[in-house]
Amino acid sequence: MTKIIINTTLFYNFDLTAEAIEKYLERKGKECYFYRLDAETNKLYYLPKPKTEIKEYYNCLEDVIYLLPFTENIGDITYFVGGLEDKIFNIHHIPRDDSDLVYVIETLGERSYPLRTGTRLEVIEVPDDVKWRVVESHGYEYIRELSRESHGSPTEEDNYYNSLKDE
Repeated sequence: MTKIIINTTLFYNFDLTAEAIEKYLERKGKECYFYRLDAETNKLYYLPKPKTEIKEYYNCLEDVIYLLPFTENIGDITYFVGGLEDKIFNIHHIPRDDSDLVYVIETLGERSYPLRTGTRLEVIEVPDDVKWRVVESHGYEYIRELSRESHGSPTEEDNYYNSLKDE
């Protein structure tokens, strides 16, 4: 069986806590450096260790701040204008069946996703021979089995996702 991570709450997106990101990158043999982005001023502030004590990003009217995980220490940047996108770790690039992601979610449980944002991640199992993709609707995600379509030929979209799974 293949284990896949999905978000099971409506109106919220797939998200990970700082602790989960750090643990995932550690399992991949990569460093993790957290920076706080003040969205109003575009200033980046390095957040020193211990990283697992870093609170999740928060977003309120008075103080808009985002937590950005980098895989390299980018030093002190007082004004963020872009150009560092290749150094920012993007959780949305993690394959949902990545064994290290599954390990982190299973190990950390509720500590792996920010409860404050409404995200709830679950492990779903599908047979190994099933081609699948994660489908999202208003934040809620489910598994669409592509190789067991019983209502006609696969669509162009299905063929595209099948080709990705074959790589």
